[in-house]
Amino acid sequence: MKLIKKFLGIAAIFAVIGFMALPLTGCPEAGDGDNNNNKTTPTPETPTTVYYTGDNIEEFAAWLAKQPEGVLCDVKLTLDDLGSIVSVLNRYPNKKISLDLSDNTFTSIGNSTFSQCSSLTSVTLTGSNITINGEAFPEGSNGVGGDSLFRAYYSGKAGTYTRAANGDTWSKQQ
Repeated sequence: MKLIKKFLGIAAIFAVIGFMALPLTGCPEAGDGDNNNNKTTPTPETPTTVYYTGDNIEEFAAWLAKQPEGVLCDVKLTLDDLGSIVSVLNRYPNKKISLDLSDNTFTSIGNSTFSQCSSLTSVTLTGSNITINGEAFPEGSNGVGGDSLFRAYYSGKAGTYTRAANGDTWSKQQ
């Protein structure tokens, strides 16, 4: 009986050690092995937020195209061509984008500039020298421009303004 208990104890220890070592061996990459049809399987390592910083609109567009839906794309752009930024954002209405424009030198955001960019969930602006025209940013599920960010900016100036996905109003983060 003692011998059986000893054997079971040793077997249990090897089982635990083997189980603990299992994650260290890794998993095959998507596309390896047979019969998986090259499908990518989500893993716990899939990020919930991805980051991009740059000043090249083509590189930004290519990067954004590769990001999966449902992942927050935290983007810091240092270019003043708002038309190009809007053009890229409008190509991906189902993405979630946090846009940091704090290092730019533009002084005005025109009426309806970002109004169709339904992918925006936050915008960071700095300085009190930026003029924001009404309805410059999207509001509501249809992405139509509204003026809640305009009102919030003029009461609080520089900062990060957020809204829920397709939310109705923008508010300044504290």
